[in-house]
Amino acid sequence: MYQKYRNNTYMAKAIVDIRTLEHDIYTFEGFNGKLPDFLDEVRPGYPLDPWKNPYQFQNTTTKKGNAKARWDKLFRPLNTDFDLYSLGPDGQTEENLDRPTSLDDIVRALNGQFVGLASEY
Repeated sequence: MYQKYRNNTYMAKAIVDIRTLEHDIYTFEGFNGKLPDFLDEVRPGYPLDPWKNPYQFQNTTTKKGNAKARWDKLFRPLNTDFDLYSLGPDGQTEENLDRPTSLDDIVRALNGQFVGLASEY
């Protein structure tokens, strides 16, 4: 029971972190006229996710960042501006959300209209 509570708390923290980083990225874009290529440009020493893994980021225009673009179950890109996500509790992922190792990821999709568990998208 405690493990379930802790995991739910970690997921909620990852969602808040992603929303905060998203805000910081948009602020960077406002000041610089472009999206960053790496999260370190936005916030040097950006936080790790609750499972102690780096948040994954890719500028989908320049294809730069520490991540690959993500695809939904119908092989459509999750975002047109940037991908930002946590690898989730297992610390693993694949490009498509329908893969078992991706289901526990905390993802940003639809250009920020959705942030949550990949299995719920």
